[in-house]
Amino acid sequence: MAVETIERDFKHKVCEELRVASEGINRYRVFTPFMFNDGDHLSILLKRQNQQWVLSDEGHTLMHLTCQIDEKELYRGNRQKLSRAR
Repeated sequence: MAVETIERDFKHKVCEELRVASEGINRYRVFTPFMFNDGDHLSILLKRQNQQWVLSDEGHTLMHLTCQIDEKELYRGNRQKLSRAR
């Protein structure tokens, strides 16, 4: 799929202020205006995996959260349920 097509469709469905850059075969970095409170941008990757397109942050958000809260808190309550769902 052409990066221009992916970018056009993504902008239409998500946000006009984004940019997509190829990082290899079927792997694209998605740049958006979205960021954490400290100014770090969200890390978003679009990649082809098992015959489908997947959005991932490749663990970046979890790493970012562990800098702000005790890692043990990530494995309690709803966070625990979400981590098991992966």
